[in-house]
Amino acid sequence: MPRGQYCGTERIQRLDRVTGIPVVQVTSMFTPSVHMHYETVTFTPDNSWMIFLSARSTGTGAPMNLVRASSDGKDIVQLSGDSAVSNVVMAEDGSAAFYMQDGAVHRTEIRTAKDEIVVPLRTGEFRPHGATHGMLSMGRYYFAELRSNSCAGIGRWDLETGQFTEVIRCDNTGHLKANPAGPEISFNVYEYREGTNEKGTRNFVKTEEYRHAESLERIEVTFPKGRHGIAHSYWLGGTGRYQGTLQWPERGIAIMERDAPEPEIIPSPGPYFWHSGSSYDGDWIIADTNFPYEGIWLVNVTTGKKELLCRPPLPDGADKVDKPLAHPHPNLSHDGSRAVFTFSDDRSIPQVFVVEIPGDVRRRLGTRNGATREGGMESQVGF
Repeated sequence: MPRGQYCGTERIQRLDRVTGIPVVQVTSMFTPSVHMHYETVTFTPDNSWMIFLSARSTGTGAPMNLVRASSDGKDIVQLSGDSAVSNVVMAEDGSAAFYMQDGAVHRTEIRTAKDEIVVPLRTGEFRPHGATHGMLSMGRYYFAELRSNSCAGIGRWDLETGQFTEVIRCDNTGHLKANPAGPEISFNVYEYREGTNEKGTRNFVKTEEYRHAESLERIEVTFPKGRHGIAHSYWLGGTGRYQGTLQWPERGIAIMERDAPEPEIIPSPGPYFWHSGSSYDGDWIIADTNFPYEGIWLVNVTTGKKELLCRPPLPDGADKVDKPLAHPHPNLSHDGSRAVFTFSDDRSIPQVFVVEIPGDVRRRLGTRNGATREGGMESQVGF
């Protein structure tokens, strides 16, 4: 379908069987859709729109296109052209999305779908990697993952001058993260070693690098982990602090202050939180669970209280999420009033879901009366 094509509304209203919280299934085609991950933004700051990736055509190998919808899941419009997109990131003011398509960096207005080519790629041996999200820092520097036949890399484009800079080349890269308060960026660097590990994959050494988005100089950033291992992490909104889920078998979320002696662990005790995103003010964290799967939870950072928002059922009574494209990877709107996540529907097709978080839940978690629940979801007729 062409850029700007109106795709209608696909949403299905669901209701969590125990919490009673409405959950909107935004997409429902026989093709996969995924939101923008826990490390970047899905909703515009004013809560009007959301962006996500969706295969708008059927068939093996159909490309993932960039689409937008209202934040409550109505009025889906395709923002990109028909070919595959990658390294998507929203402008800080929510006006546009930047992404790679057809050998160029595009800027497309989210409300109108008006598109412009910012700069041709001109990356030499490198080609765009099929990563869902890139990163944008200081409103000017766009970063994306790249690949060649022999190595991986990260590139940076100055959106004002169009200049391309190769940031790094190595065996593999991943988890690009930009501090919403700027100017730091970080990413994982993987260096392969001889032999294989217990999972049958190549041995590697992973490090996380911090750089200054403008100068690209390395920055020494020390976030305390204490005795804890951190599984998945991201900036705690625009606070300059870091938050991350603890590695198995520990349970909880670490709140890390620069150069502090120890992290704060919240909530304790809790389920095994897996991936976590936060609101821009750093007051709220949304987290999925696994090993075993126990649903999607909201956490108040100040009180440490938690509550189950919803528990979409896994197929065939499974107790863990094991399909990479269907990892929930939840995230929150700018103000923490809405949550978004990806989950497989009853046909095992990944779809995008939105939860408008009830005010009474937020009020409960802001006091000493947090609740914990377990349950499932059921469909509701007519929405």
